[in-house]
Amino acid sequence: MTQDACQRSASVADVLSTFVGAEVLRCCVDDALTIECRGVLGVAKVKLDADFILCRAETKWTLNADARPSEIGPAIGLVGLRVASIEIGEDATLEAFFSEGTTVTVRPDDVHRVWELEARGRSITCLPEGGLLVTELIR
Repeated sequence: MTQDACQRSASVADVLSTFVGAEVLRCCVDDALTIECRGVLGVAKVKLDADFILCRAETKWTLNADARPSEIGPAIGLVGLRVASIEIGEDATLEAFFSEGTTVTVRPDDVHRVWELEARGRSITCLPEGGLLVTELIR
């Protein structure tokens, strides 16, 4: 693994670790759904900009804040839950696991950016076709 790849991997791990144990403080809906969390390592945000799957107990919803903001209601139920873990698959599928067994899954798209994570001065964006872009945020 090259030095750049090692640094990128460490940056991704650093961002993901910020979410673990963090409490969902709010869900904001505009052109996307932004889930804001706070934990011992600071504030972390997930922005979902495409169809995503929310599963809670025996119920499964396919939601999209941009296309159908009036139907985003079930996602508001994330407020108050804690993030158990958050993972990025090899194909750039994002999976977030919350307390009480709730999950959110977002798969990459061929044309659009579908999700973004922001924490600890870094951003990870799922690019079209599943690539990842890791950037330092300017403060």
